[in-house]
Amino acid sequence: MVGLMNSQPPFSAEQLRQKIRETVESGDNVRRRVERQVAETLHHTELDAEGRRRLAEAVFEGAREGYEKSGKGSDPNRLREVIDGLADGLNAAANAIQFTVEEARASGRQFAERDLQRARDDLRAIKDLFMETIGTATRSASDEFTTQWKQLGQHAVQAWDRVQPAIQSAVESVAAHPIDTGREAIKAGVSAATHAAGTLFSEVGRRLQTLGDKFRS
Repeated sequence: MVGLMNSQPPFSAEQLRQKIRETVESGDNVRRRVERQVAETLHHTELDAEGRRRLAEAVFEGAREGYEKSGKGSDPNRLREVIDGLADGLNAAANAIQFTVEEARASGRQFAERDLQRARDDLRAIKDLFMETIGTATRSASDEFTTQWKQLGQHAVQAWDRVQPAIQSAVESVAAHPIDTGREAIKAGVSAATHAAGTLFSEVGRRLQTLGDKFRS
């Protein structure tokens, strides 16, 4: 399985971990910054089991280090914002796929079947990624941070409930996208432009990059 944009440099767990650490330590606009960091990372990350594990641990460990460096008695709301930012980043990725597919369908363009299958796989993997990140605390030694993180379980459920409809909607949009097999187009007398494999992920990646640029402006 490939990430949401496979032409980007390989995912660096250390880079994401450092960004999350700096964000949590500063306490400045945590939710929005984590959303951007997660969304930007997703479009060049393989969302197979190993990729999800590395991304989940990068978010968790970055949050832990930032929380600890900010001093004892840190505001636990920072951790709520990390969870919300993670959910928002996943939501942004799902929306980017849905909007890209729907715009193509509206203009009579079609994406390669291979791209659509990859998109379906990535969307299914998003839930696993979220649960993997939240569940990382169960494998960690007990300390102040881990205790605080575990106590946010109900908040995580609420965050997932907020994101799930967008992911389901994106799955349905991908499923409804016409697949050009050539023969169907000839029978129907349709002349639709079919993109080469990889085009879908390039367009999704540009949407996510634009999102990141807006956050930085």
